[in-house]
Amino acid sequence: MYNKKELSKNFWNNVDKLRGKISLKELCNETSIKYKRIQDQRMLGGIPNLTDGIAIAKFLNTDVNYLLYNEKNEYLPLFYKLKENKELYDICEDLTMLNPTQINVVKNLIDSYLINGDISMEKKA
Repeated sequence: MYNKKELSKNFWNNVDKLRGKISLKELCNETSIKYKRIQDQRMLGGIPNLTDGIAIAKFLNTDVNYLLYNEKNEYLPLFYKLKENKELYDICEDLTMLNPTQINVVKNLIDSYLINGDISMEKKA
């Protein structure tokens, strides 16, 4: 079990690691979080409220679980990409309704397209 001091240390260390050369002021501007609030939280060993934590995590293309507990969600960057492209998101939503055989057919179509440049399922001679 983590205590508040450990969570704060994890959170800010992970934010620093992921933000790279982006300044805290820039992070605050991009997330609409007050810079003074972030400074105070860091200095006092606090962690942001849920809304701010989510905004920071989203800006850094991660999730709050990673910032607090170092638990990576390998699918989150893909989810953010899907969310930005409604057509692709809708396709993925439709895929969730397919049975395994249908999913395999779709996968074969995609593989064929990537390999051959067309969607023909016929093998080329």
